[in-house]
Amino acid sequence: MANIQSKSERAKARRAYLKMRSDHRASLVEKPIEFDPDDFVDDGKTILHGPRLRDSKKLTVKIPRWTGTPPIGNTRGDFLTLQLDKGDGNGFVDVASHRFLVPDGQTDFLEAFPYEMEISINDFPEHANCQLKYRVDYYNNSDDESDPVPFLCDRLQPYGGHVPEALKVANPHLDDVNLPANGKLALTFAESANYRWKDNDRIHIYLFNVNDIPEPEDLKNFQPIESADVPDPGLAPVIFDIDAQKIRALGDAKAVFLYVIRDTALNDSLVSLWTNVILTWGPLPAEPLDKPEVDQADPVLLLEDVLEGVSVWIKRPAAYKAGDALAVKWGNTEVVEDFPIPDNGSERIEVPVVPAKTLLLEYGKDTVGVKSTRVSYTYFRKGRPFGPASDMFDVNLESPIGWLPWPPLDEWPEPWHPSLLKGTVKNHDDTRTNKLTRADKNEDAFFDFKWPLGAKDGLIVTPEWNGQRVLEARRPFDSAAGDTPGGNARTVIPWSYIKDGKNGPNVPVRYWASKTGLDNELPSEITEVDVNAIATELPQPNFPTVPGDYPNCTMLEANGDLQFELPDLTGLVPDGQTIKVKFIPMTGEYLTDPEAPILGAEFEKDYVLGTDGPVTGLKGLVTPYDTHIKPLYDQTAATHRRGRMKLIYFWYDGFEDIPSESLTRITAFHDGSGSCPIPRP
Repeated sequence: MANIQSKSERAKARRAYLKMRSDHRASLVEKPIEFDPDDFVDDGKTILHGPRLRDSKKLTVKIPRWTGTPPIGNTRGDFLTLQLDKGDGNGFVDVASHRFLVPDGQTDFLEAFPYEMEISINDFPEHANCQLKYRVDYYNNSDDESDPVPFLCDRLQPYGGHVPEALKVANPHLDDVNLPANGKLALTFAESANYRWKDNDRIHIYLFNVNDIPEPEDLKNFQPIESADVPDPGLAPVIFDIDAQKIRALGDAKAVFLYVIRDTALNDSLVSLWTNVILTWGPLPAEPLDKPEVDQADPVLLLEDVLEGVSVWIKRPAAYKAGDALAVKWGNTEVVEDFPIPDNGSERIEVPVVPAKTLLLEYGKDTVGVKSTRVSYTYFRKGRPFGPASDMFDVNLESPIGWLPWPPLDEWPEPWHPSLLKGTVKNHDDTRTNKLTRADKNEDAFFDFKWPLGAKDGLIVTPEWNGQRVLEARRPFDSAAGDTPGGNARTVIPWSYIKDGKNGPNVPVRYWASKTGLDNELPSEITEVDVNAIATELPQPNFPTVPGDYPNCTMLEANGDLQFELPDLTGLVPDGQTIKVKFIPMTGEYLTDPEAPILGAEFEKDYVLGTDGPVTGLKGLVTPYDTHIKPLYDQTAATHRRGRMKLIYFWYDGFEDIPSESLTRITAFHDGSGSCPIPRP
């Protein structure tokens, strides 16, 4: 009986214990692990946020306060352990722990609840279904644990850190023909050995102008043009059809498609390789393109054209758009690869051929005569090529002497041939070099130069004085007469060329080398000559009241005086200088008659510019009438009272009295009955 009672009591005690433990464990179930919702991608907290886990390097959870407290001073305390099942078949492993004690003088733990615990990222698998729970080992050797919380842990990037392959497009040049407004563009996503496909992976496709591609970390700030689930590409290539309007909205552009793959844990792959496309909407340049033109090669391009600068001309297509560009080739040499077409409305586009040495290199060092050269161009819209179009042009750059060094310097063509050294100007008596003074007035000058190395019979040197070829000074190379390459030579510059070239501190003088039967000439280096041998040329004075020949009495002042006026002498005669004015009455009724001054009738007077009248047009009077004007009536009876009057003025420039250009008029100072009535009514 005692034994039966003992068993009954033990069974009762066991039931009580099991009930207590069940109630206690039920309390833990009611106190589950607390998570931050942001650590999951879904409201049900079934999938960890992969990027957030990678960035923070840990997962923080909170454990709620359990029932019961160890005695004060108990050194065992309650021991909390976080346990993670990594889905690898090894069950739960400890990933974090903490011992809770009640210090002396306290009635509870000092730790705040819910208590935060951290799980290092290194404790999580890359991709597995995990479970997390906590266990409390109490001070009295009992223990409890929470129900496991299941979730997906996925911190593995699609493509495993490799750059995804580019999408494939059938034609990278997209236009109204192959992608009309209501069409679709097929982009192919192919299998890759680096892509570890997972169910529910999604692709996010972006389209950018090449000038506006964001940094990879900023891609999340942009809206993809297409997002879609990715079927397993290992079974078959995946094709995504993109509405044309999403692409056409970018306008004309050099553009790229790129994408990222995003899994259910929101892990993004690296940004893919680019798929380059060119978008060109609306009318396109019509092919074949118009041929290029080189106006200077009509009929043949010569060295003088090169010196002035050579251009290729291209007709602007009717379908031109701002931003279009050209690439031009001269022969086999690329002249320009990306020439922006000016948006100026001109019918033709000018493309200068620079550097000019391209022309000579394509012509060749030893080429002689005419060489046909192909000139071509390609038209580009946002990088899409049209053409090329080409034509042949005749070029003749054969020169009287060869070009050294070869290949020519980048500066070719220089303003002069490097073998044609500058010459020297000597005055008429060989006493001054590159300087002509008033003492050299009306005198020829000498021009000395050296024959270029390589000079041969047939070479001709022609000097040029201030832009005018001096044909009288032409000098042929004559070996029979003793001319030698590199030797000295002299020729004469006639005074008329010096005079026509005018004064100046830097009058340019050079020579041209030519050859009989050769079209091209070569210039020498320029010599600057200080010329002050020519007297200032003073312009013609005027009678302001006399519009032409046969002036009558009405053109005189009331007292019989006659007005005269000097021209504007600004820049010719300085202010403050003295001008001598002369009025010369003459017999003879024709301008071609010899000069015949009437004795005693001349008028002469000095005037100071700025004092007696402005330098811009000094005015004066020929007076008195009886002395200077009336003789033109009294002394001209033989010519029906018609005579001539001459007006001239002089300026002394420190070297000589310089006469102005004179003015002569045929006079008729009388009325029907006799000389002019003075004073005039």
